[in-house]
Amino acid sequence: MIDLHLNTDIKTLPIEEAHKKIDGINLVAEHFFSIKNYKDCKYCADKALEMAEAINYLKGIGEAKFNVGMLNFVEEDYFSCIQSFIEIEKLFESIKDLKNCAKTCYQLGLAYWNIGDYHNESENFFKALDLYRQLKSLKDEGNCLNSIGNYFVETGDFESSLEYHKLSLNIKRKIKNVRGIIYSLYNIALIHNNIAAFALIDNEELAQQHYKISLKFYAAALEFNQKLEKDAFLEKRILQNIALNYSNCGEPEKASEMLLDCVDYFTKTNNDMDKCDTVIYLGIIHSKMEKWEKAEDFFLDALKIADKLHSSRHSINLYRSMAEMYRLLGNYKSALFYARKRTVLDLERSKTLTDNNIRKLNVLHKVDIEKKNTEVLSEKNEELQKINNKLLRLNEEKNYFLNLAANDLKIPLGRISGKINLIKNGGNEQRHAELTDILIESSHMQKIISELLTINETVTTG
Repeated sequence: MIDLHLNTDIKTLPIEEAHKKIDGINLVAEHFFSIKNYKDCKYCADKALEMAEAINYLKGIGEAKFNVGMLNFVEEDYFSCIQSFIEIEKLFESIKDLKNCAKTCYQLGLAYWNIGDYHNESENFFKALDLYRQLKSLKDEGNCLNSIGNYFVETGDFESSLEYHKLSLNIKRKIKNVRGIIYSLYNIALIHNNIAAFALIDNEELAQQHYKISLKFYAAALEFNQKLEKDAFLEKRILQNIALNYSNCGEPEKASEMLLDCVDYFTKTNNDMDKCDTVIYLGIIHSKMEKWEKAEDFFLDALKIADKLHSSRHSINLYRSMAEMYRLLGNYKSALFYARKRTVLDLERSKTLTDNNIRKLNVLHKVDIEKKNTEVLSEKNEELQKINNKLLRLNEEKNYFLNLAANDLKIPLGRISGKINLIKNGGNEQRHAELTDILIESSHMQKIISELLTINETVTTG
């Protein structure tokens, strides 16, 4: 465990120094999170929170809680994460910290995406986008536009998705974010691929058009990477997609050559996941070319890798492709064998997906209940505030009339006392005694009124 020398009582430090210390610890926590050292991240975040709460430093409290929320995010505790981010967002709004508010909204959008709540996902992304634009933070605006573009892909609105990805691309070009440019070009190419895949159902010509457009964007992404970024892994991922497009456009030999190059790279880098995908693609392409022997070899190689990975996703894709290949070859026994294996895995995977969906729905339910409770509490607070305001107004009116009445009584009583004294000095003994009693009562009333006025003045001032 790291030692940040945090034994000093934060309350003994000058306020600016205390704030700087807490800000520094939060930055250290953020750094640990970025390098996936979650243990030390939590340690620093907890310390920062403890110190910030001790001096009621709201910005420090918010940033510490944000780091804790990010830890919940990576642990897939989305309910705690969403709860925390909603609270933090309100805190940052209260102190008009737009930068941290925007960051929290954006992460809240990602948390909602993970539980499939697309409405709240988009709502928070668009709020973050507005804040980033107010802050003139182009890099963050570009990233946010990219996420909104991905949101529209999820909802099947490819036109809107293209619009936002192109806006993101323009910003990344403006700020010369090379890596960002590459990924924007890559994402635009993927969208055209999606459009082509849907168009294949009833419009072959339109599908081919989008495949060709996709190729142009992939080629542009590849050129940027080769000239400026030189990321070998990213290059192979782009080449994979270009190869598949060549296959869809009727150039399987060209596609095969590119994929074999990718296999060599993934073998050298011990990247079995991507290698398995690529070998499956090779099997599918050779099946389309009716090069059955090569196709079978590729599928069997991929099967060995999938078994090693214990990957149901790869295995399902393989069994589907192998069943189709053997069916076309007339080997119905083998086709049935792999079709059955695929069915078994499909059922297992469906159960897992169902369990995950149930878990996500539970999170959504909890979040919904929490939001409703918050809304009810807010309504009650509003009602109490209205009642309190009414009581204050009535109290002010009471004080006014009480003060007025007391003063109105005090003046004539003073006059009565004065006249009684005059009469007393010149009257008989009986009359003198009666007037003395009146004078005593009058004096007593004046005393009560004076005390009442003093009390009323004290309450009103307080």
